[in-house]
Amino acid sequence: MFREMHDPGSKHVMVIVSTARGLAMQYRAGTGGASANAGLRPGGAPEWLRLVRSGDTFTGYASEDGATWQTLGTVTVPMDAALFVGLPVTSHSAATATTGVFDNLSIEQ
Repeated sequence: MFREMHDPGSKHVMVIVSTARGLAMQYRAGTGGASANAGLRPGGAPEWLRLVRSGDTFTGYASEDGATWQTLGTVTVPMDAALFVGLPVTSHSAATATTGVFDNLSIEQ
């Protein structure tokens, strides 16, 4: 996930995988606005994910093997040059805790 600020309503772009909901590229184009999908695909974990930024254009990718990549979506979201980068995890329920498992992580500038 790329976020402009730590604030809950911050502009953001992310690529996610959920066993129950598949793969998605999601974004919030305006501070305090609603999140939207730039791309959806059936599937589930485990999955390789990639998010690439070029200026204000973000492209999300997914791969089952880490070698062959499919584009999930591309979106333009104006953001500051310096961003926060992190790994989001959610159960989609404030009453339910969850765990995410990540490996082979790399962040390149």
